[in-house]
Amino acid sequence: MPEAPETRPSLLLQIRDLNNRAAWESFVETYGPLVYSYAQSKGAQDADAADITQEVFRRISSAIQKFEYDPQRGMFRAWLRTITRNALINCQRKQQTGRGVGGTEVLRSLELLSEEDDNEDWEREYELQMLRHAIRRLKPEFSASHWKAFELTVFEGRKAAEIVSEVGMSLGTIYVAKSRIVARIKQFIATIDNDPLSIFDA
Repeated sequence: MPEAPETRPSLLLQIRDLNNRAAWESFVETYGPLVYSYAQSKGAQDADAADITQEVFRRISSAIQKFEYDPQRGMFRAWLRTITRNALINCQRKQQTGRGVGGTEVLRSLELLSEEDDNEDWEREYELQMLRHAIRRLKPEFSASHWKAFELTVFEGRKAAEIVSEVGMSLGTIYVAKSRIVARIKQFIATIDNDPLSIFDA
């Protein structure tokens, strides 16, 4: 069974030690895909998104000593978003400078990016990546048939009665499998985030 992730406060304390390789690997595994995907969603190419992700973690390593985690205020998510957006803006600015491109259009593009209220985009991407992270870590805990029943009912929106023969399980077993996996994912996410995933609210 995969080990549960460190709680966020514990992990943030651990990565203050830059030599704590295990903590940093866990941190990057958790948040790297989020930073990378967000950068791509804002137009960064693969190589640029990778560079931005690396820059974000470099900045975090430099600033983590001064960051004070407050679970009641949810500051970490906003802090990570700010660092990521700034790295993205700097990357675009360097690209424009390197190309020797100038003028109002470029300046306006940077202005829109820096002022854009994209918190909803960030929150949506955050939830998606936390869910993917949970799935990667938790899938080995369950049987293939139980996991298939979960995916078909939750992600494909199919009725449990429709998939009885497809997954080779009784209706009751399908409901139990879905309930257990959803509960486990919520528990897993709660160890790294105080906010529930809205995907399970519907």
